[in-house]
Amino acid sequence: MRETSLIIGDINIGKTTTVLFNEVKKAIEKGENLCLLDNRDEYFKTFYNTLKVNNYNTLVLNLKEPSKSNGFNPLNVPYDLYKEGKKDEAIELINNLALEIFKDKNSADPFWSNMAANYFMGLVLILFNEGKETEINLGSVQVMMNQGEEKYNESNYLKSYLDGLDVTNVIYSLLSPIVYAPSDTKMSIIVVCKQKLNIYIYREELLNLLNTNDINVRNLKEKTAIIIIAPKQTDIANILLNQLIEVSNLKFTYILDNFDRLNSLIDFSKYLEEASYENNKFIVAVHSIDEIEELYGKHIVSKFGNLIKMDDDKCIEGMQNIPVGNDNNYPTLNMSKHNYLDFKKVVK
Repeated sequence: MRETSLIIGDINIGKTTTVLFNEVKKAIEKGENLCLLDNRDEYFKTFYNTLKVNNYNTLVLNLKEPSKSNGFNPLNVPYDLYKEGKKDEAIELINNLALEIFKDKNSADPFWSNMAANYFMGLVLILFNEGKETEINLGSVQVMMNQGEEKYNESNYLKSYLDGLDVTNVIYSLLSPIVYAPSDTKMSIIVVCKQKLNIYIYREELLNLLNTNDINVRNLKEKTAIIIIAPKQTDIANILLNQLIEVSNLKFTYILDNFDRLNSLIDFSKYLEEASYENNKFIVAVHSIDEIEELYGKHIVSKFGNLIKMDDDKCIEGMQNIPVGNDNNYPTLNMSKHNYLDFKKVVK
């Protein structure tokens, strides 16, 4: 197969066990770094022992059962870049993160989701400037949203913070159209932002997963396997994929099963076009052309170097002699208490 392959076949046609499992096996034999998208928890149980025997560093983002997962803090890598002075790279990652969280393809008016994304980005940049490293997490962003609207002097904490910034500051540019907007408009934007973040904030185990950083895509060593267990549409899987492709120094073989079950991945078309000279491989399986075209446009199929259409008559040699793992092999999520920025203290 060439660097980018698209496999199309209906449910139970054998895409996973006959094609993709064989691709995983070949990649392990070659010692390639792997990123596996697994929405039915098949890849981890099938390949855990094989990866272990072959000395892979295996990391799991388990969005099905967060307590059986490594932690992934989506703010960690942008924060590191920001503190190293690579602010443009950091802001680009924050922007992609915000777009993944707040995009709403069903909305006829993107204004509210776009402004909510800007509000989120502005708060994250304040957090990067004012927070300690241990406070860089989504929980701090939620605290800032709540504290920022509390009354302080003649206005509130967030407006008082902005009043001290130069108008050319990127934080001021992102937040001032919202903070100084009419009250109804401002509160509507904040409500949209809170509603989206609450999906993660109000689930204790998921919040712990997102506040802990075991999967740092900038510090990965050779022979790494990252398995993303995502049983349904989830922005977090997209965010990890985006950061891994954009930031990691390692080249990966991405085997993305049931890829049409994820929300559309920002810049996916670009990743396909760059795969050859970036030395990444993408092997993507979907149920139909219509479904992937609905997500990425009618020209997406032509961007793949290799196309396989599976049907009942297509027989591909299956897997043999693969030792299977079990539930005891899952990592255990670190459930320690997390620190959050006290925004009121910062302003005072």
